[in-house]
Formats: sequence, structure tokens, C-alpha cells
Amino acid sequence: MKWMIRGVFAFVLLFGLAMGAGYFISPALTVERSAAIRATPDIVFPYMNEMDKLHSWSPWYLRDIDAQVIFSGPQAGVGAEAAWDSAKEGIGFQTITDSAEESFVRTQLNLGGREGLGTYAIEPTEDEIGSTVLVIIEGELGGFPYVQRLLKPFYRSRFESNIDQSLEMLGALIARETEAPN
Repeated sequence: MKWMIRGVFAFVLLFGLAMGAGYFISPALTVERSAAIRATPDIVFPYMNEMDKLHSWSPWYLRDIDAQVIFSGPQAGVGAEAAWDSAKEGIGFQTITDSAEESFVRTQLNLGGREGLGTYAIEPTEDEIGSTVLVIIEGELGGFPYVQRLLKPFYRSRFESNIDQSLEMLGALIARETEAPN
């Protein structure tokens, strides 16, 4: 019986210490990734401003291509929305909230009840035959009991990896669709 009381005490103590440490870690999580795309901003922009095209290279789509997706609102620009239900990733939605032609798109994200922001920016390269695409995802990790904040490096790494993969997919999609027929 003594060992069980000590075990419970040790668990409560470790959980309390983790909770205390997590309290002092900021819940904010921002991930920025960029890639060069061999296409001009006018070709790249629709892949960010049209929700079905944005969804086709998003990191969440890559994790579960069998997810059920419903598009609503306008086809492109402010108000375009995608909502999904995934056996692997849960439910979520993304809505375009701001858009500037060939420059940037901002979205509101909801990933399983967690709110976030997505920014997709495009800049022409110096040679003007390509673009640099920047993806910024901002959100917050869970609140009380703060233990999830201890996993911030894991979440950051996971997001970085997924966004890098999605940018590679974007480059491949654009290359495939812009190839001249032989």
C-alpha cells in the first residue's frame, strides 16, 4: 500500500511541476517557411486565393488525402471557405479573410477547435521569372493545465516539416500545370 501512495504522490508532483513549467512558456506558436517557385506571382496567386487550389497543397490535406472536404462561399477571395472532417486529423475549417492580387492571402484557421491565422505571401524573384512564397501559420497551444506548452518544439517541428512538404507540392503542381504541351 505504501508504494501505491508514493507512486500517486510522485505522479501528482511530476504533473504539478510540468504544469508549473508550462505556465511560464508562451502559448503563442508561429511558424514561417518559404520556398522559391519557378512561376511568376500571377500564376502562383490562384493557388492561394482559390480555396480548392489552396486546399490541394495544404499540409493538412497531405496528412489525410481521404478527408471529406466541403467548399463554400465564393470560389476565390474573401469569404471562400473549406471545411473538412478527417479520420486522422479531426474537423476544421479555413476561411479567406483578406486578399491582395498577386501579393498575399490571409486566412482564419480552425484546427479541431483551435483558432489560428494563415498568411501566404508572394514576392517576385529578382529575375522576375519566379516567385518566393512565404507561409506563416500563427496559433496558440492549449491553456490549462499548460502541459501541452512543454511540447512546443515538437509542434513547431511538425508544422515546419508539413509546410515544407506542402511548398514542395505547390512547386510540383505549378510545374506540372504550366508545362507546355509537346
